[in-house]
This record gives sequence, structure tokens and C-alpha cells, in this order.
Amino acid sequence: MSRGDLEMILVTLIWGINAILVKDALGSFLPMQFNAIRLNLASLLLIGVMAVSGKMERPSRKDWPLVILAGFLGNTVYQVMFIKGIAMSTASNTSFVLATTPATTAVM
Repeated sequence: MSRGDLEMILVTLIWGINAILVKDALGSFLPMQFNAIRLNLASLLLIGVMAVSGKMERPSRKDWPLVILAGFLGNTVYQVMFIKGIAMSTASNTSFVLATTPATTAVM
């Protein structure tokens, strides 16, 4: 098995337990408190990985509006909706919705 295969299995496992762990954590935190902690830790981890890998490049000045829009929609809006949704539903319902999103998008 190649390193890429092992990495894909790891990502699948992380995604698989994500909803369960988040739902459990929401028993101790308010949704937006949890999101603030989670996103700040993820940002620090990402910056650290980029620094260690030597692939820390800044987008060109003309690309910043698109980078900001993509970051806002792809991270901020998605994470807020994910946390709010899982707070109001079960981990299994959330996982089902996330798993069927590609098919739902294709049908739409």
C-alpha cells in the first residue's frame, strides 16, 4: 500500500469520526465557542505545516479578493452551518447529509 493510499484512509477515518466528536464536544461548548477554538487551532496547524514544508506562498495582489471570498464561503460559512446543523440534529443525520452532498449537487 502506498503512502497516498494510507493518507486517503486516514482522511476517511478523520471525516468519519468528525461528526461524532463534534457532537460530543457540543455538550461542553456553545457552537460558536467550539468553532472559534477549532478554527484557530486548525489555522495554526496549517500555518505550521506550510512553514515546515517550505510552501508558504502569498497569492498575488490581484487574487486576494477571490482568496478572501473562497475563504469566507468555503471555511467560515461552511463551518458555521456545519456546527449549527450538528447542534440541532444528530451526528448520523449530519454525516448522511455530508455524504450525500456530492450526489445532491450533481442532481441539482
